[in-house]
Amino acid sequence: GIYIIIDGIYSTMDPGGGVALSYMTPYDVFGEVSTLMKVSNDFQVRCESNTGSLIKIPYQTVHSSISGKILESKMRLWCIKRAYIHTSYLFDEPGMVLSVM
Repeated sequence: GIYIIIDGIYSTMDPGGGVALSYMTPYDVFGEVSTLMKVSNDFQVRCESNTGSLIKIPYQTVHSSISGKILESKMRLWCIKRAYIHTSYLFDEPGMVLSVM
């Protein structure tokens, strides 16, 4: 799903070492790339403050809302342009392998 932080400070953790990779504060969003691209993520999110509040938009809600309205290839390019995913990412479609130069 897609998560919107309402209150608190959250960190994105490296699953291997438990190291904080980035911090998020109110109005930051996470989970959008994995939800829109239909891939799993390799990170964990942890609340760093005493309390925190999130809004979760479930995967099914997102996909039923955008089904047929957004071309998946355009979504991939959008994610690559913004460096959300590496160009070395192997896509499911046959023959669609991009590599880092």
